[in-house]
Amino acid sequence: MQFVEAFRQFQFKVGRDNFCLVHVSLVVETNGGQQKTKPTQQNIRELRALGLAPDFIACRSKNPVSDSVRSKISLFCHVPEQNVINVYDVSNLYRVPILLQDMIKSIKVQLNIKTRGRSRLMRKWHDLAETYDRILEPVNICLVGKYTKLDDAYKSVINALEHASLFVNHKLQLSLVESEDLEEEVQNSDPTRFHAAWHSLCSAKGVIVPGGFGHRGTVGKMMAIKWCREKKIPMLAVCLGFQLAVIEYARNVVGLTDAKSGESPEISNNVVVIDMPEHNQGQLGGTMLLGSRSFNFNQECKLKELYGNKDVAKERHRHRYEVNLIMSQDLRRRE
Repeated sequence: MQFVEAFRQFQFKVGRDNFCLVHVSLVVETNGGQQKTKPTQQNIRELRALGLAPDFIACRSKNPVSDSVRSKISLFCHVPEQNVINVYDVSNLYRVPILLQDMIKSIKVQLNIKTRGRSRLMRKWHDLAETYDRILEPVNICLVGKYTKLDDAYKSVINALEHASLFVNHKLQLSLVESEDLEEEVQNSDPTRFHAAWHSLCSAKGVIVPGGFGHRGTVGKMMAIKWCREKKIPMLAVCLGFQLAVIEYARNVVGLTDAKSGESPEISNNVVVIDMPEHNQGQLGGTMLLGSRSFNFNQECKLKELYGNKDVAKERHRHRYEVNLIMSQDLRRRE
């Protein structure tokens, strides 16, 4: 409970006018739809015993808390009724800031925070939330990864796909495919899982092959990359996925059957992906190149078009490897 004591002392250090405490409490709802306030009352009682008194109570609930329940919480928790805030489940994440607008305004008044009007921003945000609910046109994207059984493994990638889909007015339908399920070994050991994985891949309008570590599942990723290239399905390869895309092209198009990455321990004369000059080979842990990095477009391509037909662009970078510049000349010449 050290953090509670830290908050208790902090309110005296900064002064009551510079301190605002928002207590979030779950309002339990029975199967019959009755909302219970006793857990919230008990929470507030224990919090006051520790020396903290909430200025606002955010009532988390599945459905909006009724006025009578809010009034009861206000009465027994010694908080003004207007400071008992409804925070119920909404149809999409973008509606949450809209739901909290009244509480944000009250906090600004209490802390005497003066900000410029942001009505235009909130109108755009409201339009965004409305658009999300109205979108009906689906887009089926397949993510071929190594850690699809872990919910948060590709959280940032999935969020990026959701934002991109919303930007083009489409509703994302995402299929997560374990790359190992695409390999021939699974076809022999578990045909049902194998065919289900390939069905998800073949049904997609676009494919993304994200990063990862180690050799496991790389064969399946390369099979997915090859299928996309041959069937001309839009495919985005990131980090290890991009390494494998370069290797697949070098092996099956250029004819360098022993093409490999410098990250792999295998010995080959055709290393198409190498350590970046800024990276100390063999050292791991805090050695990735971070931050902005410039890259040049040497020819017309879809990627250049996406960056506004600029000759030079900058992007956030977090890697240890890059395409071997010497080999890249051969790759371009033999396309």
